[in-house]
Amino acid sequence: MPSLSAVVKQLQTLHLFRNVSQKDLSSLTQRCQVLEFRPRQVIFAQNAPADHAMILVSGKLDVCIMTGSTERHLGTILPGEIFGEQGLFHSGGTRSAMVRANKDSICLLVTPELMRETWNNEAIVALEQFLIATMARRIRNTNLEIQKIWKSEEKDNPAENTKQEEQTESSGGLLGKLKSLFGGK
Repeated sequence: MPSLSAVVKQLQTLHLFRNVSQKDLSSLTQRCQVLEFRPRQVIFAQNAPADHAMILVSGKLDVCIMTGSTERHLGTILPGEIFGEQGLFHSGGTRSAMVRANKDSICLLVTPELMRETWNNEAIVALEQFLIATMARRIRNTNLEIQKIWKSEEKDNPAENTKQEEQTESSGGLLGKLKSLFGGK
């Protein structure tokens, strides 16, 4: 297990904590559980309870989902990224994907209680700002994917699109435009 001072030094190199004092990073590491993972070790299992998040301090992680007996790789988590953040905001939720160490990795365990109790710590403020930016980016990417699907469906069903356009024109106004945008009837 690395010393807390070694973890603080690693945190100082991360973009996420670039403007955070060593004092606040030390306070954060003293309040968080530091966890080490070996290659192929599962950190979060798909469908497991989600009651905390983690920050990858060093190493590399893979994100995968299982559909039936097929494992599908969704992405990679690199140092300075937070993952499993649903566990900070939604009590009773479950993990939507599996996270597994790709190589030796060190993580900080972040709980909702930590976020509430240390709101005035610069490291937590930086983490909250990062979370907001991450969620905004994910929402934007999801919206783009939805738009791609809608556009491909428009190409596949031109008769249905004409019918929807006629309904939208008859309902008019903002409601009609929103129905058109989100595929409502």
